[in-house]
Amino acid sequence: LQLAQIATDVGFPDGALNVVTGGPEAALKLAQHDEVAFLDFTGGNVAGRLLASAVAQRGKSYCLETGGNAPVIIFDDVHLDNAVNT
Repeated sequence: LQLAQIATDVGFPDGALNVVTGGPEAALKLAQHDEVAFLDFTGGNVAGRLLASAVAQRGKSYCLETGGNAPVIIFDDVHLDNAVNT
């Protein structure tokens, strides 16, 4: 949710980044919606498999972070040992 606020603060246009919280049902609705071009999901393995199937059937791009609890962005200048141990 903080990333969405940062995007708003720096001037992303409305709709450029949308954060939807909810369970697998919400994600599945997004995966099946014709106006959603890309789905980035963080959640459990069961929901991830369900979503992968749904988006593949529609030929959409997607990214899944399943089974973990800490998706992160790491930039080129990071000290990798520190990032991995955090």
